[in-house]
Amino acid sequence: MTISFVGVCWKGGDGRKHLFVGIDDAMQIGLRAPSNVFGHPTDQSLVDIDQQLSQWDHDNSAPVTKIVFGHFPMAFTTSTEKGKHPEGIFAKHNISAYVCGLLHTKFGKHLYNHHRLVFPEYKQVGEFWEWEMGDWRVSQMMRRMATDNGHTSFVDVELIPPKEKSDQEFVMPTIILPTFPLNSLTMLQGSVKILPLDRMVLIFSNTPPIWVKARIIDAKSLALTVVEEISMRLVYYNSGISGESGPYYYDAVWNSAEYADDSPPRYWLEIILEEKEKGITVSEPRPFSVNGHLGNFRLTWLGYLGMGFRWEKLYPFLLWGNGCICLLNVDCTKGVQVSVRKGWFM
Repeated sequence: MTISFVGVCWKGGDGRKHLFVGIDDAMQIGLRAPSNVFGHPTDQSLVDIDQQLSQWDHDNSAPVTKIVFGHFPMAFTTSTEKGKHPEGIFAKHNISAYVCGLLHTKFGKHLYNHHRLVFPEYKQVGEFWEWEMGDWRVSQMMRRMATDNGHTSFVDVELIPPKEKSDQEFVMPTIILPTFPLNSLTMLQGSVKILPLDRMVLIFSNTPPIWVKARIIDAKSLALTVVEEISMRLVYYNSGISGESGPYYYDAVWNSAEYADDSPPRYWLEIILEEKEKGITVSEPRPFSVNGHLGNFRLTWLGYLGMGFRWEKLYPFLLWGNGCICLLNVDCTKGVQVSVRKGWFM
């Protein structure tokens, strides 16, 4: 049983180092189903992961944003022989996110979970977000991520909306990804200091928008009220090799102190833009908290089965159940052969 690592670190334009660590804790050989549904880390592999994530901790030249990616969700990852779990390592380092696969959209399209652990020996609280990356091949849904000044965010993209699944030519939708402020329900980390940044957004489009505006919506009452609408300015865009434009980076100056509130889901951010060919595009509103308060995050029952329940608790039952089914299958087959030979079915 082995584990493989892929580690990449580089310094971005925001002056931060970005550390990406990929892990592979699948079984190399041995018993397959139901064992291959689970990730099987070892005690040594957790030590290696810890070393990978801590390699830049003593370098004060630039802060580090840490992101880990792997195949198995935490719910489908077993503990080691000493009872340790990767969840503790990730929370200890306060990684921005653990990005996983396996489930794709089998348990719904809103698969994410917030992990928060208390470490008495370190007198600190660790946390991180776990995000399933979707399924572009079957469900045509993907989750696009971005990291900006230490804030990691994502947006769900439906490549082919259900109403457009026909013989029409596919048109890539315009992708609007706000990078700040963060969604207080699915992205914000209470242990991460909120920087007084401008409102910022990445826009993925074939052509530059005619205009881009940011709206602040007050959801305190049932009647949603737009309390501010401001034009955003183009800061940067990446011109591709073939002449095609890459993502457009917009920002807007705002007075964040005006939206300080103890209720995380009170204020919502919405981005609206206009393009020459596609017309008006509006992003999905997302709540934010300039105070750094995490909203009341709750998993759906399907999300709990996929991301919340620790399936290793049922592993012994699944293993013995699988063995019993195999033995029963052998016994039934042998019984039928004996019955046929003795003519009991004649």
